[in-house]
Amino acid sequence: MKLKKGLLVLALLLAGFFPSFGQTLLGKAAGDFYSAFAKMAIAEKKLGSLEDLKPFIPEEVLGRLKENLVYRIAFIGFAANHLGVITGITSSAALAETLNALTGFLMVVEKSAASGEAGELKEWTVKEISNRYEQLLATSWRNVNSPLFTVMLDAYCSYKRGELWQ
Repeated sequence: MKLKKGLLVLALLLAGFFPSFGQTLLGKAAGDFYSAFAKMAIAEKKLGSLEDLKPFIPEEVLGRLKENLVYRIAFIGFAANHLGVITGITSSAALAETLNALTGFLMVVEKSAASGEAGELKEWTVKEISNRYEQLLATSWRNVNSPLFTVMLDAYCSYKRGELWQ
């Protein structure tokens, strides 16, 4: 536990000394997630589900989750990745490639759903999305960690259904 705390503090310090880390939305989302996770570790709470993070996520972060699609995908992606690694469901191998693929995929899905091109997604489940966007999903899965992609997509669907942090 002390090693995890030390690594999290080191990551936060590096973010402070190297501002370029925090200049991107992905960097900002990573910093915000790891800050919430560090607060959770300091409070000696375990991450058993993504909902466990809610008391440690500041209001301003919750606001950014609602406002910005890329930030929302990145924050949820980092959180789902971390939970997946802790629970043993997945590994963080190819995290960057998987997060980039998920971001591109969900940007198309969100745009299509908002414009009504493919009809509005009603259930926001992995099954509904994979049925509707089967071809796009198949191309997004190349060179990514498929179990990690699924864990991240499922977490994003939970958020869109209003079951996560709302």
